[in-house]
Amino acid sequence: MDAIENAPYIDSDGRDVPLTEHGIELRGVSFSYGRESGAKVLSDVSCDIPEKTTCAIVGPSGSGKTTIANL
Repeated sequence: MDAIENAPYIDSDGRDVPLTEHGIELRGVSFSYGRESGAKVLSDVSCDIPEKTTCAIVGPSGSGKTTIANL
């Protein structure tokens, strides 16, 4: 019951995301952190996020969620 009665913590270090009148589209995106390693963090990723919608990117630690968001 304590969790329900406590006010939520809001991380003030977050950044604002600008509003857009267009959706977000990724087609066949691959990404790696350097030429030497050759290991792709993302390989052939495609997705569509329509305008004025909410999208959740979920997965285990190290699966590329932050990398996708930064792209």
